[in-house]
Amino acid sequence: MRNARRSLIPLAGRLLAIAVVYYIAARLSLRLSLVGESVTPLWPPTGIALVTFLWFGARVWPAIAVAAFLVNLPDAGVGAAAGIAAGNTVAPLVSRRLLVGLGFDERLNRIRDVLTLIFAGALAAMTVSATAGSLSLMLSDAIEAREFGSTWSVWWVGDAMGILAVAPFLLTVRHIRRTGPPEWGRILEVAVLFCGLGVAAFSLHRTERPVWVIVFPLLGWAAWRFKQLGATPAALIVIVIASWAAASDGGPFGGSDLFQKMALLQVFNAAVAFTSFFFAAVVTERERAVAEQRRSIEREREIQTELYEREHKIANTLQRSLLPERLPYVPDVQTAARYIPAAGEAVVGGDWYDIIPLHDGRLALGIGDVAGHGVSAAAAMGQVRSAFRAYLLEGLSPSRTLERLNALVRELLPGAMATLVCARLDPESGTVTLARAGHPPPVILAEDGSVRLLEGGLAPPLGVVPAIGGEETEVDLPLGATIFFYTDGLVERRRESLDQGLLRLQAALTGSDDDLEDTCDRIVVSLLGDGGLADDAVLLGMRRVSLVGLPIRLTMPAQPERLSGIRRVLGRWLRQNGAQDSDISDVLVACTEACANVIQHAYPNEGLMDVNAEMTDGALTLTVRDFGSWMTPAPSEGDRGLQLMRGLMDSVDVASGPDGTRVTMRRGIGGA
Repeated sequence: MRNARRSLIPLAGRLLAIAVVYYIAARLSLRLSLVGESVTPLWPPTGIALVTFLWFGARVWPAIAVAAFLVNLPDAGVGAAAGIAAGNTVAPLVSRRLLVGLGFDERLNRIRDVLTLIFAGALAAMTVSATAGSLSLMLSDAIEAREFGSTWSVWWVGDAMGILAVAPFLLTVRHIRRTGPPEWGRILEVAVLFCGLGVAAFSLHRTERPVWVIVFPLLGWAAWRFKQLGATPAALIVIVIASWAAASDGGPFGGSDLFQKMALLQVFNAAVAFTSFFFAAVVTERERAVAEQRRSIEREREIQTELYEREHKIANTLQRSLLPERLPYVPDVQTAARYIPAAGEAVVGGDWYDIIPLHDGRLALGIGDVAGHGVSAAAAMGQVRSAFRAYLLEGLSPSRTLERLNALVRELLPGAMATLVCARLDPESGTVTLARAGHPPPVILAEDGSVRLLEGGLAPPLGVVPAIGGEETEVDLPLGATIFFYTDGLVERRRESLDQGLLRLQAALTGSDDDLEDTCDRIVVSLLGDGGLADDAVLLGMRRVSLVGLPIRLTMPAQPERLSGIRRVLGRWLRQNGAQDSDISDVLVACTEACANVIQHAYPNEGLMDVNAEMTDGALTLTVRDFGSWMTPAPSEGDRGLQLMRGLMDSVDVASGPDGTRVTMRRGIGGA
């Protein structure tokens, strides 16, 4: 209880101080009233209320409400004073909410902050107080109904000008920071500027002609030299003098009716506020941009000084990152790769390879060589490899991929040259579609040990001619056969023709029936030579294998576009293991339903799913597993998807736990 009382004392003191400041400012402002004793063309208390809410939060509203009520009570009566106080409290609260919601920064260092304060904080929000106040006066018979429009306009302008004149000044003054001894030259400049501005503003309101343009150069001077710290007090001085002139019928306001007077005052004050704050924000943003540019230049210089030392490290990093860490798993396709750096070379070359499982179940392969060595060759290799992957994932054919890559190399890498072979394997049919751009021909090693070169599908190297043709060839890759791709560094030798190197490669392959990894090792050892390779080289092998009697496991992202690939692989596996078309159709539908449940329910964003299948004595066991927490309950007896799976399979078991959900389905195949 004692602590609560102690916390209330500072709050009460703060509320009292706010109410006193608001009351004094309001009483002074009423001396400028244009309608009765309550409506003025400049109402600074609104700006004070807004700043108070921005600094201390909405909980200090009682101080504003009480002070506003007491100010209006003597002239408007209890009912009208209560309505006016409500409007004067709610309007700055609305203004605060709009400013906070729009990301307003009270330092007014950005153009967007100035525009937000003018249009949202002042012009839009103050319609609340103008409407509440005018209605209160009309309902209390303080004004007649025909005077509602003129009263509303004066009230709205007064509250809006209170925001624009007072709030920016208080907000910027709060951020004044002394960073060193006083600069007397700037202090003298400020004194001369504000004195001249006050004299100019006072003088122009002594004449009936609206020669207001003379104050704008001084306002620009204040904004340019001192930013918002100069613009906000300068605008306050001019707006106060203009409002005083309007209230006293001085200068250009003399002899005008209320509508004309308010129109002139509104245009002038709005121009003053907008010009001052906007120009100051422009200057601040410009200086900030220049400073950022300078920092950027300094950082660039630091980077350039370190570039030479980092080049070797970058080259090594590129060499590790631009080659695949591991080859993708495809159940009925074995792959193996070797990268052989050139003897004595300390920098990365331009040789690369990639294998890409496509969404439709096919497999794309690329192997290439960008001319040159070092970081520039590696960077070019990275661009070519990234574009190669993107084009194939778009569904382009090998020949069309090479055409697009040729255009890219000529556009983005002028002067560069690269060779490349692009192949696409359909594991179901065994068809290999092949296109080459100046690259050595692949080699096929048949299951019986015979070897042949694939000479078709040849086009010029990338980057040499404006456009390359759509040359493409197709070849069948039977089960057990292997196709090898390589770069020229593996077969080329100084003072020796390329044909001799190709014959040496064919000789190393002839009669081989080894495991694919062992075959690749044997080729490298056979062709390496005593002194190593003069250029870096890549060897990539791909072999179709039978799935009969073997289980399969597919792990891939839980994405809808992966379903077609799963169906293709599972369908091939079932067909090779003796399943009939009716069995295959039912199993694929059940598997698709289980995978679709994972995609839809298992993860809030993305995750992995496993599809495992094995055949034992004609009995299929198919498992679909995820590793997420289902956003809806796991499949239950009433789910249509589970009912469909049960109707297609002999048994379906669902197990859910903290490590994910597993759906195990079993079915006899071929009458088992």
